[in-house]
Amino acid sequence: MQYLRAVGFLLGWLLCCQPTLRAQFNTTLLGHIDYTQTVNDIWGYAANNREYALLGTRTGTAIIDVTDPANPTELFFVSGPSSLWRDMKVWQHYAYVTNETDTGLHIFDLQYLPDSIVTWNWTGGNFQGMDVPVNTAHNIFIDENGIGYIAGSNFGAGGVVMIDINSNPVNPPIAGIYNDAYVHDCFARGDTLWTAEIYEGQFAVVNITDKANPIIMATQTTPSNFTHNCWLSDDGQILITTDEKSAAFIAAYDVSDISDIKELDRYQSNPGSGVIPHNTFFYHNFIVTSYYRDGATIVDATYPNSLIPVGHYDTSPLSGNNYNGCWGVYPYLPSGILLASDMEEGLFVIQPAYTPACYLQGLVTDAITGLPLPGAQITIADSTATQALTGFGGNYQTGIATSGSYNVEVSLYGYQTQTVEVTLQNGVLTPLNVALLPLPSFTLNLLITNAQTGQPLPGATVWLQSPTGVQTLTSNDMGQVAAPLYAPETYQIYAGKWGYRTLFLQPYITPETASLTLPLTPGYYDDFFFDYGWTTGGTALNGMWVRDVPIGTTFASQPANVGADVDTDFGNQCFVTGNSGTGLADNVSEGVTILTSPVFDLSGYQNPQLSYYRYLSLQNGSNDTLKIQITNGIETKTVEIATDGNPYEYMFHQTTVSIADLLLPTANMQLLVTIADMPGTGHVVEAAFDVFEITEGIAPQASFATAAGVSSGCGQLGVQYIATASAGSLIQWVFPGGTPAESTELTPWVTYNTPGTYPVTMIVASLFGFDELNSAGYITVYPQPDVTITAANTVCFGSAIDLTAESANTLTNWQWEGNGLLNTGSANVQALPDNPGNTVYSVTVTDENGCTAGNSVNTEVLPAPQFTIAAAADTVCTGATLTLSATGAGNYTYSWFGEGEFTPLNPGNQTVETTAPLEQSLVTYTATAVDDATGCSAPAQNTGVQVAVTNPIEGIMAPVQVCQGQEIELSIINQGQPSDGFIWQQNGVTLPYTTPFATTQITETTTFTAQVSTSACTDSASVTVAVFAPAPGLILYAQGDVNGVLTDNEVCPGSPLLLGAGVLSGVAPITFYWQGPGIANPSGSNTTAVVADTSGLIIYTATATDGNGCQSTQNIGVLVHSPEDCTVGIENNGLAAFPLVLTPNPAQEGRFTVQATLPANTQPVVLTVYNAAGQLVYQQTFVQPNGQVNLPVQLPQPAPGLYWVRLQNNQQTYTAKLLCR
Repeated sequence: MQYLRAVGFLLGWLLCCQPTLRAQFNTTLLGHIDYTQTVNDIWGYAANNREYALLGTRTGTAIIDVTDPANPTELFFVSGPSSLWRDMKVWQHYAYVTNETDTGLHIFDLQYLPDSIVTWNWTGGNFQGMDVPVNTAHNIFIDENGIGYIAGSNFGAGGVVMIDINSNPVNPPIAGIYNDAYVHDCFARGDTLWTAEIYEGQFAVVNITDKANPIIMATQTTPSNFTHNCWLSDDGQILITTDEKSAAFIAAYDVSDISDIKELDRYQSNPGSGVIPHNTFFYHNFIVTSYYRDGATIVDATYPNSLIPVGHYDTSPLSGNNYNGCWGVYPYLPSGILLASDMEEGLFVIQPAYTPACYLQGLVTDAITGLPLPGAQITIADSTATQALTGFGGNYQTGIATSGSYNVEVSLYGYQTQTVEVTLQNGVLTPLNVALLPLPSFTLNLLITNAQTGQPLPGATVWLQSPTGVQTLTSNDMGQVAAPLYAPETYQIYAGKWGYRTLFLQPYITPETASLTLPLTPGYYDDFFFDYGWTTGGTALNGMWVRDVPIGTTFASQPANVGADVDTDFGNQCFVTGNSGTGLADNVSEGVTILTSPVFDLSGYQNPQLSYYRYLSLQNGSNDTLKIQITNGIETKTVEIATDGNPYEYMFHQTTVSIADLLLPTANMQLLVTIADMPGTGHVVEAAFDVFEITEGIAPQASFATAAGVSSGCGQLGVQYIATASAGSLIQWVFPGGTPAESTELTPWVTYNTPGTYPVTMIVASLFGFDELNSAGYITVYPQPDVTITAANTVCFGSAIDLTAESANTLTNWQWEGNGLLNTGSANVQALPDNPGNTVYSVTVTDENGCTAGNSVNTEVLPAPQFTIAAAADTVCTGATLTLSATGAGNYTYSWFGEGEFTPLNPGNQTVETTAPLEQSLVTYTATAVDDATGCSAPAQNTGVQVAVTNPIEGIMAPVQVCQGQEIELSIINQGQPSDGFIWQQNGVTLPYTTPFATTQITETTTFTAQVSTSACTDSASVTVAVFAPAPGLILYAQGDVNGVLTDNEVCPGSPLLLGAGVLSGVAPITFYWQGPGIANPSGSNTTAVVADTSGLIIYTATATDGNGCQSTQNIGVLVHSPEDCTVGIENNGLAAFPLVLTPNPAQEGRFTVQATLPANTQPVVLTVYNAAGQLVYQQTFVQPNGQVNLPVQLPQPAPGLYWVRLQNNQQTYTAKLLCR
């Protein structure tokens, strides 16, 4: 078979390939070397800051310097036997190369690169006293401990020969042998060997702790049952595999628990192209694969349950299915460049980006129940490459290579598809949970029966297809099948059961026609549309029988695998020998494959006939055979043998035989189909088998039924007839009045367009006779009733619509549909729509024949005016004027209702005025509106207004007239309690008082206003307070005896002091009152006073009261000299004897200097200045240690007049007069 694979490669290259444009994504081509001969696998080596590619070719191994990736340079070429297959790995500075021709394992010492290399050959050794020759091998792997694993060698079954390279790199001893199966490739780490057992279609997990005694711990089949290679992730948790078949996958498995290995996800490059994956490797979180005609691919496996393609470089101009293009890749050089070998195009040096994908993850649930939805499909940006399905728990994970905003579509049969826009970023996991709404559904009820007995058939299979999905169902013990449907439409229904003929119908199903009976005609028939349990077995290495849609292949310009099944049966499946689409790789080889039917019971048949179609393709000169046999459980007879040269080779051929001519029909019959490839011949062998059938070899009896038992209907009637005559009969139908008028189909669909009664004729014939069945008046077609609807074209919202159904036929039932129907089951109905807009009302009527008709009418529901009303105030006083207004969305005319007369303020009465009642109450005002454009009116709108009673103020208590500047008190004379407080105003200016009382001063005649408010009413009162003429202007003087001299404002102790007062104005009579020390009589304008035992400045006060009672008060200061001053004597200026000197005196504008000689000390000295009224106008404290005072003074804002200056320390007080001008 190796020879055949080589031929297959060449034929694929020469015959099957058409050039296409190369593509790349997230990769850049750095360098390239073309070769005139085909190349195969590749590996890498790095040392001394240089990098090398080891490239296998048909005739040897090339060693290429790729340190400068833009200029790869071949340094050495090591010749070897001509071989399509070479594989190489590196341990330390040694390379090990296998081939499938001769000379064993080639060993290269690379330590002297780039100058030279040294080579050896290793052809096997001895293991436990047994010679183990290794002349050829398919592959080699070397683990981290320096143990080499030679796979697919010529020793034994071609398992794995384990050699200890670490102990002797050029002549390694054999450490163990795994020989349970042929191993195509393998991976080892620690004490575990992972084998890709291609012909077993599985990988095995082998314990090699004791390499002399390997133990299989687990096995796992791979998606296409042709396991080519495997590789383990860095953490040892994930294993990836390839199947070297057309349209196969890279699969990822969780191997963390080898007792429970789980497939996580699978990836297929370019779906639909049939391209074949070859060798795959883990590089960190990425999967790098040589994918034959698609070149080198890179997949992000950060989340192994969601493998996302993120890069590729197409090395080949070819596309599609065959063994061409990229053989191997090597991603492990320190520089990060990627080496790729293309069989026809040579070496490629590529710079990959290794860009992480954009990840999308979430949960899909039922929007009503909240339960998870398994099987929902998630599609990003309408791309089948990004489709994912939710698991059992409703979870999904998917992604895309490029960031951006995408529409994500989530769909599931029976649910409304939902599209969500999401923004995805590279390296970021984006959550997206989606709740799908269930579609409204009705139930299809099928009854599967025996067409001859009418008895129900349990266990029948029904395949139900609609435009939105497929359901595969099985009838229960009562022969019943129930399935949800989501829309009235045409469905395809296939029904079958072993021992019965397959039935196909295409009914248009509605909720009213959703109950069908499917009669199955007895008879063994299998076109493999359904799986009835045929079994396969045999000894062939590959090309075993498989039920599938055939994929055609060719060999030597002749068909090999058949390209399609028999075109007259149902579906497109048959049994074929191998069906990978990979040409020679999956034909029957090195043994037999046997197809065995289920048991069939012919004990009740009179003359059973066997019929089948078979296909055969044998390489010219082949001695291989196709044998078809039948057994009754007692003996086995050959029905047919076909060999090379058969006249019906390369096509389906029907064979029919009488079983009774071969053996006795029993209840334990089986058919066996055997195809054999003689061991060692290596011929191309392909076969196919289709349309197995057992018929009765007697005169047939005509019989038929109709789908759902239809024999009458209305208008255009469609009827599907079902032939229930004996299997194997030829049928001729005649349908007068129908279309078509004739048919030879088993289940013809006939349409009757004209009312009437029609016969049906069925004629059946076979080799054993014929029968005719004439059914007069079998079909009755009634005329379709007519119906019209009368209703108003427009109606205002809130008004009822009268609907009447009229017909010339006798109607027995009416069913109305539409918005707001008040009744639905009579000819005359009413509707009250619940919203404005165009409303459709439809009626379905049924006449006395059960025929239905329908019609519909549109009524425009005009919107009612939309408006609100409001009063200008919620509460008003009795008798007050009130404003009412309406606010609407259109041009309306309003009408107002309520107490009082309404005065319009604008057109349409939108705003009106009225007068509140005179009694306290809650008054309701009402308005209605009419739309000026449509005439539609709206329900009345109401608003309420509270009418309140005022809180009257009787007046304000206040004096009538007061003196100027006098403080007065005001109070309100009020009845009741105000709700909103009081407001006081003085000559229109609001005062800060909120109580019934106010206190203030006035200097002129003033009007006061008080306002009291309730919640709606306000009352006020005012009062005017007059102000008398100004109070008397008072003038005071004082003269005293100072050492015998009468002096103004001075006096000696014990000497008389004269005090006098006068007025400049005032209303007579005026009275005076004095206050101060030593006054003899306080009344009167003039009085005297004697001051004893006191010195310093003293103050006297005089008060003048005029005839209105208005008063003025004034003070005067008198200097009482000390006794010492009075005894010594004082000169006229009164300053000579004093230690206190003021200069200049009189002072100008209050500026003067104080000079004095005081006792020397450090105590504070206080300077004070008083005016003639005794008020302090200046004060300063200072310290003068030497007693000499020379202090400038500036009085603040000095008024002309007399001032007293006092200088005081802790011992004495000195006083002097100062006159300011």
